[in-house]
Amino acid sequence: MRYKLILCASIATLLSGCVMTSEPYAFKTNATNLKEKTFTFNKFSGEGYTGIESKDVINSVSKYIKNNSAFYKCKSSLYGSSCSDSVPGGIKTSWGSTVTKHDDMFVLSYFEKQKYSTGRLDTATIKQSFSYKLTEQSDSITLALSPSSEANVKPASSAIGLPFSAPISDESVTKWAESMIKSTNKATIGQTAYVKGEFDVNLTVDSVKSNLIRGFDLKFSDLKNGVQFKARTTRNIGRSKVDINITLSVYRGKAKIEYLLTHPFKLTSDGKSSTYNKDIIKIVLEEIEKSANS
Repeated sequence: MRYKLILCASIATLLSGCVMTSEPYAFKTNATNLKEKTFTFNKFSGEGYTGIESKDVINSVSKYIKNNSAFYKCKSSLYGSSCSDSVPGGIKTSWGSTVTKHDDMFVLSYFEKQKYSTGRLDTATIKQSFSYKLTEQSDSITLALSPSSEANVKPASSAIGLPFSAPISDESVTKWAESMIKSTNKATIGQTAYVKGEFDVNLTVDSVKSNLIRGFDLKFSDLKNGVQFKARTTRNIGRSKVDINITLSVYRGKAKIEYLLTHPFKLTSDGKSSTYNKDIIKIVLEEIEKSANS
C-alpha cells in the first residue's frame, strides 16, 4: 500500500513539496495540450569553420533541458555541490538533476542521494522522458522536443528504514516540465572558427616586434633566449572578436610569424548566429601582416 509522508515545512516555492513515498508509482503530467518545442540551428561554413553536426544539436538541447528544470544550479555530486548537506551520524545528502539520452529520447531525472560512512548509498529518483525527432536539411538542423506525459517516482529507504524521495512535489515536477516546453528561452551551441599559418617578414625580429607592439599593443614573452617570442591579444570588431596568438622567431636572419586566430561565437536555436562575422579572421590577418611589415 502506497503512502506519503510530509516531513518538511511549507515553503512558498515550486521546490517546497518534500513528498515521500514507500513504493514506486507514476503520475500524469498533463502535457496533452502542449505543443512540441522546436530548436532550429543554422548550418553554414566559413573561414576556418566547417559547421555543426547532429550531435551538437542533441548536446545543446540536453543542456537546455538541464538548465530549464528544477535544481538547475545543483551539481550532480555528493561532494562540493551547492545542493548538498551533512548531518550527524556521517550521512552526506545531495540532490539535483541529470539529463541522459536513450535512443530518440531525453530522460530528465531528479534525485536525492544519501551516503553513509559505511559506504552505503541510497538513491531516490523521479524520471521524465521527452521524445524528440531530428530533421537535417542542407541549411539547418531542427530538433522537435515533445512534452513529457508521465513521471515515474522511485523512492528509497534510509538505513533505519524511513522512506525518502527526490525533494520535489509531483505538482512541481509537472509545472517545471510545462515551463520548459513553453519557455521562450533558446538553446545555444558555442562554436569557434580558427585559422593558423605562418609567413616570413623581411625585417629583423626586433623591428617586427616593435611594429606589432605599436599596432596591437602586444606584450611579448621571451621563449628561447632572444630567438623566439610569444604574445597574445584580442581584437574586437563591433560585437565580434578574434583571439590572436603569435609566435615570432628569428629565421635566416630575418623574422617568421606563426599565428593562430580564433573567432568564438554562438548559434541559437532560432536559426540565428550571435556575434559571428564571416570576414573577421581575414580582416585581422591582413592587419597583422600589414603591421608586421610596416
